[in-house]
Amino acid sequence: MADASQRHLRDHALAAADGRRLYTAGDAILKGVLESEIPIARLVAPPRPPFASMLRRAAQEAVAALLERHACEVLSVVDASRAVTLAARVSAGGRAAVVPIANDQLFYAMPAVQAIPSRDGGAGGLVLICEDNPELAPAAPPRVLLAAAGLPCLEPHDLESLRDAVETAVRASRVVGRPAAIVADVALLRSLDT
Repeated sequence: MADASQRHLRDHALAAADGRRLYTAGDAILKGVLESEIPIARLVAPPRPPFASMLRRAAQEAVAALLERHACEVLSVVDASRAVTLAARVSAGGRAAVVPIANDQLFYAMPAVQAIPSRDGGAGGLVLICEDNPELAPAAPPRVLLAAAGLPCLEPHDLESLRDAVETAVRASRVVGRPAAIVADVALLRSLDT
């Protein structure tokens, strides 16, 4: 039975290093977490679109085993503000954390983001992956909110650059001693790629 489980884990799309596999944006984020040269200790998110499917994927047996092997804990919490608070504690302890935030939750999470003290030399690194959905929250564009908070932002253009942006943002956060953000358009977050 263990051999079948190991084979299933090895054959899972998120464990693949090559070959043609179909990925969602949630898969790209999870791959970014798994492939980061800087270990990411925690992924914290509310179970809200467009990131709810990523949390469901992370709970699948094979994916959960991959995340456990990489010492990454995935937490589903009630709202983005709580997610930021929990991830900030992990980062302050010297480990990296990632928080996906839906556009309609970002405004409410900003007080928690702004309450994170700046650290010289950075801590473990804290990444906010922010949905940019002008139809859902036209009064709260992520670029404006994040720029007002003085956070560096990356804007990926495809799923591969979204995956790569996870590690880049962790590195940026460590350098500036503040959270770093990835702003992803809603169309990108709903796309598929190989």
